[in-house]
Amino acid sequence: MMALPVGWLADRVDQRMLLAIGFVGSSLTALAAYRFAADVPTQYVLAFLMGTFASGVLFTNCSTVLQRAVRPEHVGRGAGMFMLTYYVAAAVSGLIFARLVAGMGWEAPASSSSRCSRSSGSRRSRSSTSGG
Repeated sequence: MMALPVGWLADRVDQRMLLAIGFVGSSLTALAAYRFAADVPTQYVLAFLMGTFASGVLFTNCSTVLQRAVRPEHVGRGAGMFMLTYYVAAAVSGLIFARLVAGMGWEAPASSSSRCSRSSGSRRSRSSTSGG
């Protein structure tokens, strides 16, 4: 969604500056998302900003910078390596994280739906015993 306007902007400004903005913006957005976002609307806004910086700014501009940085006969190989490194982290990180969770004994907190059903069930049992 943001790749088109950012691509248009990249044709008119220095791409190094745009990449710096993308890296700093995605870093600050990630920090805000993991440290300060407690409510859902804030998380939506930060997810949009992360997509804007990571996909709209970084992905599109890294691709074009890569094409300018390598010899013409190596553009295909360079683009393939870029795609590999861009997506392989997502494929591998889940496996690594699962091993870390299992190895460190992390447990998920009780889900909010189970807490709601328990609390509503206890309210129902109290109201049924007090009403009749």
